[in-house]
Amino acid sequence: MLQLVLSDEKLISKYGINPADYPTMYDAAGCGNPVVECVVMIINGIKDNFDESDQKALYTKIRNHLNDTLLI
Repeated sequence: MLQLVLSDEKLISKYGINPADYPTMYDAAGCGNPVVECVVMIINGIKDNFDESDQKALYTKIRNHLNDTLLI
């Protein structure tokens, strides 16, 4: 799933992501690239959970992460 998302041409062109740099979720989780880290959070957050309240919490977590890392 990670490689599928990171291989998206728009992500690659807009954010300069090289999917080969993140072969596993473990490599991607602490990589320092906020976009890649958010992809990991999304995949982990929805893996086995479709509860709406949990999805809202995930959205808030990702929004806060992006605000803290990209909008400084």
